[in-house]
Amino acid sequence: MDGSVPTTNSQAYTGLISTGEGKVEVAAMSYDPTTQKSSPVTAESFDISRKDWKVVSDLDGNVAQVIDGDPNTYWHHAEDKQLPVDIVIDLGKEEELIGFRYLPDQRLWSSGIITEYEFYISLDSKNWKSVSQGEFSNINNNPLWQSKEFAPVQARYIKLTALKNTQNNNSAGYAEIDVMTK
Repeated sequence: MDGSVPTTNSQAYTGLISTGEGKVEVAAMSYDPTTQKSSPVTAESFDISRKDWKVVSDLDGNVAQVIDGDPNTYWHHAEDKQLPVDIVIDLGKEEELIGFRYLPDQRLWSSGIITEYEFYISLDSKNWKSVSQGEFSNINNNPLWQSKEFAPVQARYIKLTALKNTQNNNSAGYAEIDVMTK
């Protein structure tokens, strides 16, 4: 976490990684001293903390899984909803956003993978401004993190509207939603 590239001589890290409130970059590798084999170095960037985030558009208790930081959990809108459907998140405070990220449900043969979307921001959850719209290209064959950037804008609330999915039905599913800040 100090910006250096991990080596077999680096200090071993155990326990939880504290990301604090701001952006953090973590680089790591695994090393087995018995065999003296090591993995390649991998890195991950973490943006702002999600601890004060709340999904405010749905009362389903499981909806918080879209902001829990675990790519293996997922949530889908109720089956009686028709596309387009919205998911609204309160970031807890105003932030300067430059983009958002969407990770679809990671289960094999998952339904509800969003292909067309619109993304909105708001300061008060009443007045919304569209800041990005389009498609997640080839997401059915490559269901990884999808990142979309836009001009810097202040926001406290975000809304992702699912317009269409890979199966042309009314399902919309999510593993994670995140934002990118300046």
